[in-house]
Amino acid sequence: MLPNPSGEPLQFVDIATPVYGSNEQLQGVLAVHLSWQWAEYVQQSMLTPSGYLEDTEVLLLSANGTVLLGPETLIDQSLDSLNHIPSSTTTAPQWAIETWPNGERFVTGYARSSGFEDFPGLDWIAVSRQPVATAFAPIEKLQDAIMGTGLLLALLFAIVGWIIASRLAAPLTRLANAADRMQDGEHADSIPLEDGSPELKHLSTSMRNMVARLLDQRSTINRLEDLANTDPLTGLPNRAFLNQYLKLAIPEAKRNQQSMAVIFIDLDGFKQVNDELGHHAGDLLLIEITQRLKSALRSGDVVARMGGDEFVMVLKTKEEHLEMLTHEISRRLLSSIDQPVLLPDNEQARVGSSLGAAWWPHHGLHINTVLQLADDALYAAKAKGKHQLVIHST
Repeated sequence: MLPNPSGEPLQFVDIATPVYGSNEQLQGVLAVHLSWQWAEYVQQSMLTPSGYLEDTEVLLLSANGTVLLGPETLIDQSLDSLNHIPSSTTTAPQWAIETWPNGERFVTGYARSSGFEDFPGLDWIAVSRQPVATAFAPIEKLQDAIMGTGLLLALLFAIVGWIIASRLAAPLTRLANAADRMQDGEHADSIPLEDGSPELKHLSTSMRNMVARLLDQRSTINRLEDLANTDPLTGLPNRAFLNQYLKLAIPEAKRNQQSMAVIFIDLDGFKQVNDELGHHAGDLLLIEITQRLKSALRSGDVVARMGGDEFVMVLKTKEEHLEMLTHEISRRLLSSIDQPVLLPDNEQARVGSSLGAAWWPHHGLHINTVLQLADDALYAAKAKGKHQLVIHST
């Protein structure tokens, strides 16, 4: 009821306690009448010191959770909706993340007052709060710093690892490149001898030796294949090679829309040369006849020795050119083979030739059939007097 110069209602804190004499009889009551301005002074001097944490607010709650001191918007409001206000039996400071009545989230600290000696105190609660974003900003900065440092370290280690891996992988890369170059025909010595470490030196040496052995084996296999597919006297392909060649030539001719002429060649009078001049002279004659057969060939054609004095020639061309080509090649062969062969000691030998021909696929769809028909045509040429060409006729 007392007037206040500021116009605000006056507030007081009244404290009273009984006073007893030595005989335990009540002597009176000691009362203190405190103006609320005292609390404001406390708030100004203690609860809002200079340099306090950024965006931090300090409140003082009564025992029932009513705001006694704090922001003006909260004075006299009840905060009993907060979930973590300590009970009256709890005096240890506590903290929690609270959602306040306005919906904002704050990191909130609580400390309930305690009495002094016989004075139980007023059971007030000191509360400090700070927005979650502000409270955890240092942690987020620390996280960002840790993340940035981690990324930098990861990048640094990645670069160092890449450099180390490049140095370790460089010898292996050189070995791999050398192996690739070998596919282009380089020799085994193109594999470098790496001496960066005992393991690399051993590996490069082993690879070099292994490749050398493989190349030797391949060379041996090629020589054996050549021996298996080549006539040892004339150097011409033999029957085995001809069979393999025809297996590949038929699909190729089909793709290129070509036909093939098969010409069987048999020397007339070869046995007489062997009998009169000897087998050595016969061998020399066969070698010379081989060169004449080769000279009559076109690029891509094949002539093979079937055995003895019998040869087979395979010509590929368009179907409309088959007859003309067969006659032209046969004319060359008959003329070339008929020429005398010079032998040692100024001796001469002379043989003729009989030719039988058949065409694929005109005379047969299977190449073995065409071979047989050409062979039959050869015997027909011999029966007609030799030194001529007979083409199979349906």
